[in-house]
Amino acid sequence: QQSDSMEKSSWGNELSDEAKARNQKRERNSTIAVVLIIAMVISFIFIPWSFYTVDQSQVAVVKSLGKIKDTRTAGTYFDFWVLNSHTKYSTKVQEVNIDDIAYSSDAQQMTLNIKFQYQIMPDKIKEITTQYGNLKTLEARITPTVRDRVKVVLSKHTAMGIIEKRESISDEAAKAVTNALGTKFFVTVTSVAITDIEFSE
Repeated sequence: QQSDSMEKSSWGNELSDEAKARNQKRERNSTIAVVLIIAMVISFIFIPWSFYTVDQSQVAVVKSLGKIKDTRTAGTYFDFWVLNSHTKYSTKVQEVNIDDIAYSSDAQQMTLNIKFQYQIMPDKIKEITTQYGNLKTLEARITPTVRDRVKVVLSKHTAMGIIEKRESISDEAAKAVTNALGTKFFVTVTSVAITDIEFSE
């Protein structure tokens, strides 16, 4: 009887150990499942937002925790968005329209429109970002220089000369603007056109 009792006790212990093992296995599986679910949720939330594409006519600046980290040309990239941000800039020709008043060398007042076209220098995008932040600020800094240079050029010609030589005067103004802007604004001047000139009576 004592032997039977010991056998039953041993069998009971074996069953208990098996139950514990099964429970531990279930717990491990549950933990793994929870971890996988959390990983999938994080992936769905974070990873898609970290992929982005830079077009052929763009250049991008990547910042990590607010500091410039790198630049990107055309292509598809992955930058973990929680730590990194990116700003895209167009490398296409940009046009600024300026309405203004100027005077000829014979003191004739005129109203005019200045069409100023430029492109940013892609290899200087870090400097543009650091000094100006965006193209609107850059244009706001450039515009006064364009105004002043065009006015200076027009002031060298008579009213009649401006009417007769408008195209060559626009070329002269483009050279003057290019020289005045130099390299400090990190842009290439593509054209300066003086249009809609009207003299006051």
